[in-house]
Amino acid sequence: MNYFPEELHGMKILIVDDVPDNLDILSYILKKNFQLSIVNSGEKALSVLEKFDADLVLLDVMMPGLDGYETCRRMKENKNTRDIPVIFLTGKIEEEDIVKGFKIGCADYIAKPFKDFEIFSRIGAHLKIKKLIKDLSQSHRELVGRNEEIIESRNQYQFIVETVSDGIFYLDENGNIKSINQKLCVELGFDEKELLGKPIEVLVDTSEDPKVKNFLMTKRFGDRSTRGLIVKFFVKGNDAEAEQQKIKPLYVDSFGLWNVQNNVVAKINLEKKFNGSICVVRLSDSK
Repeated sequence: MNYFPEELHGMKILIVDDVPDNLDILSYILKKNFQLSIVNSGEKALSVLEKFDADLVLLDVMMPGLDGYETCRRMKENKNTRDIPVIFLTGKIEEEDIVKGFKIGCADYIAKPFKDFEIFSRIGAHLKIKKLIKDLSQSHRELVGRNEEIIESRNQYQFIVETVSDGIFYLDENGNIKSINQKLCVELGFDEKELLGKPIEVLVDTSEDPKVKNFLMTKRFGDRSTRGLIVKFFVKGNDAEAEQQKIKPLYVDSFGLWNVQNNVVAKINLEKKFNGSICVVRLSDSK
């Protein structure tokens, strides 16, 4: 069984570990789906990253020479590698070690000995986010000449909402519309200025099922996020149609945004803050 979505196949992962058995295990699990580069030291990892455009780095914490902490720190200081998510591989899951890793800039942890479900879920979640960022960034580069609007980045990721084929809106932590892309505005007949700062109820019909708002404002991300939710959107008609407001059902995926990763162990003494949610409206499914 293939546990990684087809859309992620071919993405690049750098595996860094000084223990051959660990490299063999991870290589066996990942080689069918991803392009891999495998090294056994932090020094080699930094060298490889100069040429290997990795989408994710799996980095052993305890290594001779440059350990995982120092390797990650140097990655985050380099403008060419600072945006690559790093997942630490470690047998040390004490609170102080985990806190230290997040302060340096790692995105997540996978504990040793490895468990298949943890590898699939954590690597898959971070690669999905990375792919979204890469796709949006590529679209943005193609449309720079047309001065498309770039909205503010949240949770260290940039969501360039005006460059995708689907509709996107961003809800703040209170359920108010913080941004919405032009494609969704055109689809529903609204002007962006009519919606910004307004509660989600001005855009979505929650009268039949109030729980829809909770699903849109999900605090979850990755495989636990809201997927394929049918949402009834209001469609703004012209003056002749104003008395009878139209409804258009569309599929929505929603992802929670946090200032730190949402799967951090609950006991860690880090201040977590829910920043809202990004909602992707599948306009292509409505054709």
